[in-house]
Amino acid sequence: MAIVEPIAGTGGARRFRVSSPVTKETIGDVAAASAAALGYDGKWVLHPGQIAAANEIYAPSQQDYDHAALILDAYDYFTSEAGGAKGAAMLGDEMIDEASRKMALVIAGKGRAAGLTRTSAFEPG
Repeated sequence: MAIVEPIAGTGGARRFRVSSPVTKETIGDVAAASAAALGYDGKWVLHPGQIAAANEIYAPSQQDYDHAALILDAYDYFTSEAGGAKGAAMLGDEMIDEASRKMALVIAGKGRAAGLTRTSAFEPG
C-alpha cells in the first residue's frame, strides 16, 4: 500500500510524495533472494526500516546453520588423531573435506551474526 502525502512549501503547486511501507517487497524481495542464492552477502539499504528485511533475506536458515555447524564439528573430529586423521570423511551420505569446511565457516559465521544458536550436535560414531 502506498502512502500519498502533500509536500509542504511548493508555492501553491499541487505536488505529492508517494512512499511505501518498508517491507521485504519494497527492497526487492525477489531480486534480493536471487542475489542471495547466487552467493551475494547482502544488500545496501536506504532506510533503517529496511535492515530487518534485508537481514531476514540474507541470513542462513536454522537448518543451514545447524548443518554448517555439524560439518565443522565432524571435520574437526575426522581430521584429528581420534577421528583417524583423514583428509575427507562422510557425514551421513555427504562427503566433507577442506572445501566443505571453508563454506561451512561462512554460513556458520553469518548464522552467529544473525543470532542463531545450534539445535543439534555432532556425535561421532
